Amino acid sequence: MNFIYIGIVIGIFAAFLFTAAVLKIKKMVKVAKLAKGIKAEEEAKKFLEQEGYEIEEYQKEIVYIVNFNGKEKEIKIRPDFIVKKRGIEYIAEVKYGDYSSSIEARETRRQLLEYCFATNKYKILLVDMKAKKINLVEFEMEKYKKIKRERDIAVTLLIALFLTAIIIFGSGIYEKCYNLQ
Repeated sequence: MNFIYIGIVIGIFAAFLFTAAVLKIKKMVKVAKLAKGIKAEEEAKKFLEQEGYEIEEYQKEIVYIVNFNGKEKEIKIRPDFIVKKRGIEYIAEVKYGDYSSSIEARETRRQLLEYCFATNKYKILLVDMKAKKINLVEFEMEKYKKIKRERDIAVTLLIALFLTAIIIFGSGIYEKCYNLQ
């Protein structure tokens, strides 16, 4: 009978030790990833500057609004860098790894898509620090926004031309009708 109690106590203790070890290992992995990410961001800062980008902000908090069940909710994002080159501003997201640096990585793609959605004023860069490569990311919807802007400009110009023609030709008709020549 005592062996059963001793077995139960040893089993509970072993389960406790196993759980504690798993949690410790997870924490160590998380800390290692965080340290690796910070180091990659430090390297990325230098790399971006070498490539002609001016670092404007680091870890800038950007807020956008989502309507959730009829109520506005603020969503905060914090891209790695806001950089500028030749007058164009970019969000630069730094990744270090074979998969996470790829647009094929679901989490990375979703993160960049959120940046694109949340900020219309920035272009998006995916900085692959393992390959030392800066990738410009443009989602198709950006092309549609550009096409819409170009269409809006064209329509505005056509309206301006039409109004100009009316004014020019209209004044000629007015003069003829009232013999003002």
